[in-house]
Parts: sequence; C-alpha cells; structure tokens
Amino acid sequence: MATVLALATVAPVAAGKGDEAASGVGNAAAATSASAPPSSANVTLICRSTPDPSACETALTSAEAQSAQDPFAASVQFAMARATTARSLARNLSASAPAVPPSGMHDCAELLDISLAQLRDALAGCAADAAGATTWLSAALTNQGTCNDSLAAATAARPPAGRDAVRKQVAALARFIRTALALHVKKVKGGGRSGVPPSAAPSPNKGTAFPSWLPEHDRRLLESPPTNAMTPDAVVALDGSGTHSSINEAIAAVTAPVGTKASGGRGAGGSRRKVIHVKAGRYRESVSISYQQEDVMLVGDGKGKTIIDGDKSVGGGYTTYSSATLGTYVGIHKPLHEHD
Repeated sequence: MATVLALATVAPVAAGKGDEAASGVGNAAAATSASAPPSSANVTLICRSTPDPSACETALTSAEAQSAQDPFAASVQFAMARATTARSLARNLSASAPAVPPSGMHDCAELLDISLAQLRDALAGCAADAAGATTWLSAALTNQGTCNDSLAAATAARPPAGRDAVRKQVAALARFIRTALALHVKKVKGGGRSGVPPSAAPSPNKGTAFPSWLPEHDRRLLESPPTNAMTPDAVVALDGSGTHSSINEAIAAVTAPVGTKASGGRGAGGSRRKVIHVKAGRYRESVSISYQQEDVMLVGDGKGKTIIDGDKSVGGGYTTYSSATLGTYVGIHKPLHEHD
C-alpha cells in the first residue's frame, strides 16, 4: 500500500497512428500545420494521413479553425467544444441518477470534466512540453473508453437514461481527440523535435533521478522520512490526536480556498504542495483526490501501519472506475510516487 503519495496524472497510452503519408504529402501537411490555419485547399492534404480523415476535415473546417493558430490548435479547440457539450449532457443525466453508488453516467460526467482540463493543458503546453501534450491527449482519449466501460456496466434491465446519446457524443469526441493527437505528433516531427520527455535531473541529496520539472522542495519531501524536515499541513489520527479523524476530511481542508470555513482560515490554496500525515491505523474509507485538489501528498507511518481499507466493489453496485480505494484524478504535472 502507498504511504507516500503525490497527486497523479494518468499514464500515456498509444500516441495514435497515421505517419505513413505518401512522400511529399506528409511534409507539406507538417509544414502547413506548423505555421498558419489551414485553408480549404490544403485541409485534404493535412488530414489524409490522420487515422480518421473525415473527422479531421470536420475539425479543420469548423468555426474553431478560423481563429486557431494552426491545425493542431484548431483540432484541440474543436474537441474542447465537443467535450463541453458531452459533459453538459452527462451532468444533466447524472443529476437524476442515484448518488450512491455513483452511476456510470456520473463517471462519464467526471471523466469528461477531467478530459476538458487535459485538453486545455495540451493546448496551453504543447509548445514548451511536447511530451506532456502527448500525455494529456492520450489520457483524454483513454477517458472516453473508461466512460463507455462504466455505461456498459449497467445491467440491461436498468440502462441509465440517455446512455445511447452520451455514448454517441463520447464516440465522436474520441475521434476528434485522436485527430488532435495525430496532428500533434505530426507537428512535433515536422518541427524537428523529438517529443522525448525532459531528462531527469539528479537530486543533490542522494543522486536519485527526478523529472526536471519537479521542484527541489518536492524532491526533498519525497526523499525525507516522515519524521524529518516535514511539517504537515494536517494530521489524521483515529485516536483524536490529530487535526482530523478522516483522510477525506483532511484533503478537503487543505485544498479548500483560503479563508473558507473548511480551510480553517489557513492558506490552504495556492501552488505549494500540501502534506497530510496519516498516523498508524486502519482507515475504513475510500479516498478520492479530484483533479481540482492539486498538490496533495499523503504520508503514512510505514508499510502495514497506515492502512486504507475501502469496501467498494462492482459486486456492491459500483462501477470499476468508482470502486477504487484510493483514487487520484488530475491533469497537470503531478506524478504519483509510492514508497512501501
């Protein structure tokens, strides 16, 4: 079980296909995609080598394409518009579904929310972090499959209201995200960039390799034992000796906006990582850190001492997605580190 946790991002999946363009066509498309918005004359050339040319042409001839900087930006902005529409539908339908256990429609609404944030991240960071943009797009694409899995988990006798409508929108969204991913890969190759993640930077303390974007403060947190050089923002203890008796309550408190009742008036918000010390004990709860609860780190007292013991299961009526004992859902660079 994990005793040290920093908020996570989902792992990247396959970066799509469509690199087999005929000689000359691929180079023309890549050069165009790196410069200006596509015209009707070259949309066909750009889209010919993507996995789904018709979806690509739909995106690049849309209203979003008119104000975009390049075909990739146009495709992402179009996907974001479709994600917003699908999210609204899923939210409206999930509002009428039972809250406990969460329905497959509830999963889809949350996954579409996360996907929208990931698409924004991909668009905002593509120039500075090509590999990161690939990760966000791949993650957003994976979310659509997870949404479908959750919808399919409902029994045939009790299909969620509007399931087919959401499935249709999610399937369309997957096509457009796949198109954006293909155009991103083409743009990276056309610009002569490798797309390889930033090289790991060694820690000055122990020589441990960490990603170059991980701040020195966070590296020290991950390398230090819980009792050394670590002042927690909250302490969870079953015997009442901490600030909270529930892990979820502590997470809510340290991520609440500054000055609210939940934060206790402390500086809970902001970009600094919030550390929660979970003392030894068996915590019978399912812990969820949403994509909006950034920069959270859980530190236990050691393997076999701090135990999180949830009891959600598919047999109990939960979907696979919502049955996790400890789940983190996020879009920004927040790696998951586990130390037993």
